[in-house]
Amino acid sequence: MGREQLVTSAHPAVRRGGVLIRLLGRPEILGVDGPLPVDSAEACTLLTRIALHPNEIVLTEHTEAADELRVLLDKADPGGDTELITERFGYRLRIDPERIDVHDPTAISAADLVLLPDALRRDLVGRQMTELHRQGRRAEALAVYERIQAGRRDQPLDPVLRALYDRILYDDPSLLPPEPSSVEIAGVVVPAQLPPAPTGFTGRHEELSSLDRLLQEDTSTLGVVVGAAGTGKTALAVTWAGQVAREFPDGQLFVCLRGYDQNRPPAEPADVLRRFLIALGVAPQAVPVDLAERAALYRSLLTGRRMLVMLDDARDSEQVRPLLPGGRGPLTIVTSRRRLDGLVARDGAAYVPVGTLPGPQAVRLLDEVSDIAWSQRDPVNASRIANLCGHLPLALRIVGARLAMAPNGTLARLADELADERHRLQVLDIEDADDDMQVSVRRAFDVSYRTLPPEFASVFRLLGFFPGANFGPHLVAAMGNGSVGSARTALRALSAAHLITETSQDWFTMHDLVRLHAREVASAELTQAEAFAVGARVLEYYCVVSDRARRLIRPPADSLAPSLCSLVATPRLENRAHALTWFERERSNLLSVLRNAHQGAFSTHVWQLARLQLDFLATHCPWEDWRTSHELGLAAAKAAGDRNGEALMHHGLGLLYGRLGEHERALAEHEACRRLAEGDGDLPVVALGSAHAASALFHLSRHDEAMALSRQSLALYRLLGDRYRQAQPLSTLGELARLSGDYEGSLAYNQQALHIYQQYDDSERQAWVRVHLGETNRAAGWLDHAEASFTEAVRLSRVSGTALREGYAVRGLGDVYLDRGDKLAARQVWEEALRTFGHIGAPWVASVRARLAKLFG
Repeated sequence: MGREQLVTSAHPAVRRGGVLIRLLGRPEILGVDGPLPVDSAEACTLLTRIALHPNEIVLTEHTEAADELRVLLDKADPGGDTELITERFGYRLRIDPERIDVHDPTAISAADLVLLPDALRRDLVGRQMTELHRQGRRAEALAVYERIQAGRRDQPLDPVLRALYDRILYDDPSLLPPEPSSVEIAGVVVPAQLPPAPTGFTGRHEELSSLDRLLQEDTSTLGVVVGAAGTGKTALAVTWAGQVAREFPDGQLFVCLRGYDQNRPPAEPADVLRRFLIALGVAPQAVPVDLAERAALYRSLLTGRRMLVMLDDARDSEQVRPLLPGGRGPLTIVTSRRRLDGLVARDGAAYVPVGTLPGPQAVRLLDEVSDIAWSQRDPVNASRIANLCGHLPLALRIVGARLAMAPNGTLARLADELADERHRLQVLDIEDADDDMQVSVRRAFDVSYRTLPPEFASVFRLLGFFPGANFGPHLVAAMGNGSVGSARTALRALSAAHLITETSQDWFTMHDLVRLHAREVASAELTQAEAFAVGARVLEYYCVVSDRARRLIRPPADSLAPSLCSLVATPRLENRAHALTWFERERSNLLSVLRNAHQGAFSTHVWQLARLQLDFLATHCPWEDWRTSHELGLAAAKAAGDRNGEALMHHGLGLLYGRLGEHERALAEHEACRRLAEGDGDLPVVALGSAHAASALFHLSRHDEAMALSRQSLALYRLLGDRYRQAQPLSTLGELARLSGDYEGSLAYNQQALHIYQQYDDSERQAWVRVHLGETNRAAGWLDHAEASFTEAVRLSRVSGTALREGYAVRGLGDVYLDRGDKLAARQVWEEALRTFGHIGAPWVASVRARLAKLFG
């Protein structure tokens, strides 16, 4: 009988069909049709590494050798159960370990290991020595070591094998496998290890229902309760467990795995299994030494028993996996600050996320912990404190404890203390001098931070310098001067650690208290120079993206071009809609960045960033943001002594006041813009100021002055060759002609303006000119043309997403209906306009209300 027949017929795994991997000798893969040699050295090395650790992730660089092994595995057993899986940082061989000769005790004990490569020798020599010792062949076990070491006299002794040699020499009983039939059980034991439920637990109805579903048949036997530090994961799990303890008549096991204990290392699975086995009645001297053997005995004892196993504060999936009972009897609940995606994906765990409390439940928790009905005694400050605590249960419990210790204190005073962000985390500390215990929100967050890998911790520190509420990978890449891919990986790791939350794809936020902790960490661990550099990169990022976005809205009216030749990576912006969406999403961030930078040495960046937002502000009309950004920008330009910046800030404020109907203030701002530009000989800005000053003069009925400035600005724009800007004075001239009764001239001016905006595909400005055309046609009595113009203005406003323009267009439509005597149609469009756009507060809103009042009067 040949070697091939001997191997395939002798090994039961091959006789049953499937793959056998042979490492004891020349590495090869065998199937029912015979051996398939592994030719390349790279493939042999990879096969050796993954076969020594079946069903585990083996960390290694990805290599073409994996493809060679996959081909061999497919040939040996097409469609079989053996699979080489590519993992993120290596590979995992899915296979029954019995199908690998190095995991067969008989094969190991009989193998000649002298000529094995170093990659195999140390592991397999130890296995062979142990197996021979277990078979009662101690002398042979010791001889294996002597024989291997005899050929290596010029090399130092292997300390691991030498230690094993000594243990065999002195008959260490821990090397022997436990005999299942001889395990000493101290009778039927029903452990009841659940800790008492915390006082004041409230709410969490949805999470409790999710846990209840685990009790139903055919559901997961593993639940993972995950959330950020301080959200009350343990309180939820222990409270629920106490409520359903009767469903587990065979007992409840509980352990704190100390995954995030600042003072003690994480619990070792072997130690936990020893405690569990003793609690289940195994005599201490009968507890196996080997981790795998302890786990096997643990699973055997729990099989078929209706037990609850609670594993609290787990660090990661690998710490938990040896402690899972398996089978359909027991139910396991794990709590952790990390998502433990491995348990969900590989072990079928049900995911139970725990966040902060809703507002009413947060206030209720404050009442329960303090034992004072603050929600009734002082509801305003109770709600205020809940908000300042970010509805975080740990913070609320600390505040409640402080109130309980000083019941005569006032909520208002405590709320004022919490309102100071510089000291809020300090307020949320309670220290007990008697037992040296400290309950602290800061400490809870710090433990999560200190367990992060360095590359993720550095991103958390960077976020401490960001003044905004939301962020994405492009911003973080700019802050750290790194790649977008690395930033995305770090953000998702921080999300998995529940230090930040991913609210939508690639869009993250941070709890207010976590943000304060990140700020403290950043201030403590980064220098002032590093902080300044981060602030500069944040401003550069927002200036570059704002510039690229505004150019998709309309051609800029200034010479600012920070995005020109910039290497900053930006989000995908392809059209006007993308640009407006980006501005809207970043609106609060932009204002926060401006406010924060205004306090530093970034004056030029401040006014430029305010200017770069103008086209968005003029489209969506967030009045307060518009005013604040430009007032900050004006102050910054003055501080920098930048007259061009001052002029452009005055121009932006003039546009704002004009939109609000405050035309005297608008005129003053545009005149200030014009004077500064004239002093510097800046003709483009002179033309800009003149054109918009003319518009303000028109609304103030100073028509001759408006006419003169409009013609001046039109002449300047023609001189400068700026065709796009010529449309503004042309439209004003058209309005002046309409008021003088020159309807043909008005239509001609406005048609010229419309044609320019059509050339530049500016649908928003087209809508505005269409409104002017509608008003001119209506004044002339050409109602059909007026209705068509207003209708087209409505359509263009909706295309461009401009509520302000649509409001004026709808007002005009109602005027046309009223001119025709159709009061009902006029009323319907005006009332609908108020319902839809009444919140924006533009002058047309008051004019429509006045029309409706007159209609019903």
